[in-house]
Amino acid sequence: MSQPVPRSKDEQKESTAKRQSVSEEKGDDDQPGTARQGNCNKCTVCNKTVGQKDMALQCEICETWLHIKCQDVSKQMYELLKTEGAAVHWYCKVCNKNFAKLVSLMSSIKQRQDALEARVDVMVSDIESVNSSLGEVQAKMEEIRDGKLTEGLRKAIESVVSGVKGELATLCGEVTTLKGQLSQTDTKLDTAIEAKLVESLTKNADTIKEKLEPSWTSVVAKAVDSKLGQVSGEVNKVQETLAEVKVKADEERDKESRAHNVIIYRVPENGTRDERVKTDKTFCMNLLKNALRLDAQENDIKAVFRLGKRDTGDRPMMLQFRDKMTKNSMMESLYKLRDADDCFKNISVTHDLTQMERAECKKLVEEAKKKQQEEQGEYIWRVRGLPGQLKLLKIRKSN
Repeated sequence: MSQPVPRSKDEQKESTAKRQSVSEEKGDDDQPGTARQGNCNKCTVCNKTVGQKDMALQCEICETWLHIKCQDVSKQMYELLKTEGAAVHWYCKVCNKNFAKLVSLMSSIKQRQDALEARVDVMVSDIESVNSSLGEVQAKMEEIRDGKLTEGLRKAIESVVSGVKGELATLCGEVTTLKGQLSQTDTKLDTAIEAKLVESLTKNADTIKEKLEPSWTSVVAKAVDSKLGQVSGEVNKVQETLAEVKVKADEERDKESRAHNVIIYRVPENGTRDERVKTDKTFCMNLLKNALRLDAQENDIKAVFRLGKRDTGDRPMMLQFRDKMTKNSMMESLYKLRDADDCFKNISVTHDLTQMERAECKKLVEEAKKKQQEEQGEYIWRVRGLPGQLKLLKIRKSN
């Protein structure tokens, strides 16, 4: 069990002053057995909150509040610590174990420091003695400097003085070294104390980290899920845009492939396949030259064929030109069919529309029919325009 450690008189004064200062700031709640309202309000043994009415003590090293039951402290000892708290130290089990090692280390260091200080005191005394002797020798030399002194005696005195100076320099160097060792010893002592405190703080930090880790993980998970949701939404938008672009690109390619084509309706269809191909091509050349009066040649036509499966009716005819100019000339000359031979008056010529253009055209035709049924005047409704530019127009009836 952690035992209370008696305080010195200076420590008691400091503790009393500290308790008075804390009491002025926080009131009477900051006493043993009362939990602080801060980060250290949970007992690290049972992990339960230390309430104001709980019987608990605060460790003076880690400053953590712990229930006396969790620290095996009796009620009698608790009451003693409450009444005599200013005169004794109290440490929790963990800090008490580490504190014992620290005290042992400090005791060893203190002994070494005392021995070094004793050596320094002896050496300082020796230096003072040497300085005194050296002063006496120098005084004697001053007295006999002008007297009759043999050369041998003068050299002997100078040799003794030189030796004394050398010993004095050596002693001064040793004293400097010892002072450095004492300084290092003080630093090591401070470092050892700091290391123990850092170790205690590190353990507390690890405990807090373990408690916060689940919540931090959930926060990160929520942030990641939110970010993934945003990214998923952006990806969906990009995919939708790509799909739209693909549809438009396919539509443009389809338009380009049909740009040289026209479809002719209600052209009689007879004979075998080979006979139909020859007859249909002849019909198209007569249509271009005789009915529409265009300067067309056979090599202007790339292909002529019927659309769909053969049945009892006349299938539409696909006429493919080699260039768009000939096709446009044909479409612009269709008004001449009114004055053409009877075999050409019944036909109908249209652009080769894409599926989307046919759907649009069909919608406009239905709308034209509906408006025509509502029309009471001398106008008719028709769908006119190039592929992709079809419009619903109101046209005056001709006489």
